[in-house]
Amino acid sequence: MNPVIKERKIIMLLILTLVLSTGIFVEAKDINTIEYTRTIKLAGDQNHPPYQYVDKDGNPAGFSVDVINAIAEEMNLDIELTLMEWSEAVKTLGNGQVDGVIYMGQREEWRRSYKFIPPIAVDRQVIFVNRETVNINNLEDLAGF
Repeated sequence: MNPVIKERKIIMLLILTLVLSTGIFVEAKDINTIEYTRTIKLAGDQNHPPYQYVDKDGNPAGFSVDVINAIAEEMNLDIELTLMEWSEAVKTLGNGQVDGVIYMGQREEWRRSYKFIPPIAVDRQVIFVNRETVNINNLEDLAGF
């Protein structure tokens, strides 16, 4: 195997393994898509704070963005991260405009098309209500909201 291709596969696998969790995923249809460039193009949802969002200056920000940037700096990688509407991020992955998408859950339909890494952290969704709220005690009480 070409040493450059092997190195890039190892780098991408390290990024995928180190960066990503149940909620912070990078999916790539083919890991060889990055073999011709040092820039790894990623997309994500611009409306998902605190994990990823566009800050007041128009820059990508959030926990998953910070982790990706830290790994890219440590590994001397050029990462191009663009945050956009979620549907557009998924579309850019599907048509090959990006190498991966961050913070993508594992739907059955997506498992057929994309590679997912095992989670390295668990991201649970929780609903909090005031103690005085007497009409919401379980998930069924949220029906219709």
